[in-house]
Amino acid sequence: REALACYHKALVVQTRAFGKEHPAVAATLSNLGSAHGQLGDHKLAVDCHLRALAIQEKHVGPEHPDVAATTHNLGNALAEAGRGQDAAKCLWRALSIWSATLGPAHPDIAASLHSLGNVYRGLREPKAAAECFAGALRIREATLGPTHTETARTRHCAALVDCALGQQPAAAQELEAAVNSLIRGLGARHPWSLQARADLESLHRVMATPRPTARASA
Repeated sequence: REALACYHKALVVQTRAFGKEHPAVAATLSNLGSAHGQLGDHKLAVDCHLRALAIQEKHVGPEHPDVAATTHNLGNALAEAGRGQDAAKCLWRALSIWSATLGPAHPDIAASLHSLGNVYRGLREPKAAAECFAGALRIREATLGPTHTETARTRHCAALVDCALGQQPAAAQELEAAVNSLIRGLGARHPWSLQARADLESLHRVMATPRPTARASA
């Protein structure tokens, strides 16, 4: 909340000094939106990112990487606010801009694909989610390495989608790799490590439970 207060003060000073439509105001609004999101104020986060986006589009145009970054953040805020379809539209737009300006294998592309995967999980579209996570995983393995913690996060999410698609053995293998990478990189008590381990244990229990056999009808 201290950061939130600082951003609000900065916003007042910048607005008085430069006016409401200055790029510096947009940058502070974007930071303010992220701070609201971290505190769970997702509607306020959406509002801040929308205001920042409107200013940026006026100054640098609709296809600038800065616009893509704010659109990406807006998409994540919309997803947290329960507006999955709107979130997907924003994330696809950010992905399109970044692909055109940064190339197809940039880490920001992986970030958008990862976020899209989570949005499609929430929308109960596992096939679309699987495609997005697969794309993010390819980029992160190539740019960060196969055992990096961000790679492991994407591997974890991809494994959960594999479970939803009925691919439990493959999911278990991916989850084990994710757990090992997260523990090495962040420690066994980190929330990401604990969640991945819990998901792996849950999957093992499911796989160990015998399926009921169908009875022949008379």
